[in-house]
Amino acid sequence: MGTIDRRPLDSTLPLLPGERLEQATFHERYEQTPPDTMSELIGGVVYLPAPEGLDHGDVHFRAAGWLGLYMAATPGVRGTIHSTTILDVLSEVQPDASLRILPEYGGQTRTQGRYLAGAPELVVEISRSSRDIDLGAKREDYERAGVLEYVVVALDPDEVFWFVRRDNRFAPCHLAPKAGTAPRSSRASGSTPTPCSTTTSVA
Repeated sequence: MGTIDRRPLDSTLPLLPGERLEQATFHERYEQTPPDTMSELIGGVVYLPAPEGLDHGDVHFRAAGWLGLYMAATPGVRGTIHSTTILDVLSEVQPDASLRILPEYGGQTRTQGRYLAGAPELVVEISRSSRDIDLGAKREDYERAGVLEYVVVALDPDEVFWFVRRDNRFAPCHLAPKAGTAPRSSRASGSTPTPCSTTTSVA
């Protein structure tokens, strides 16, 4: 079993895939990498995601539009795209998209410098090469941190995995939306119920 590196911070060291680090060490070194470098700390392990293809971008754009409509219909909710999110001492990720309830409306996130800290209420990941990670180690991180809803839009084969928090753990929600429509959270203003018992709207 690997151990987490607790050596003194050295921002000159590169981030290496598979390296085990604590979030503070990872963050310090990540801030020194070139601007076009993307890396995530998942379960205390450094991951360097593969380049994203056109199909990923197409689905990402549609997911952002869907969440944007939700945000516009729900006061107290904000969305982010690829924003660094510090979940805990073992995880710093950049979700493809997320929704959070603002702290003054009872949300569970906060700002930490220029970054988001804590668990967004809803997270969306678009997955092709990252499918195993998004449904495995990253799912475990989101569950541990307290994310309320987690949606993985997997490509080739095309599948949607939607998890909702029940009894402090993720439970799968089996969706069967009509062709050409996107699932909608049941408590958003103007939306219709889905099989998911969602918890992303402001009470």
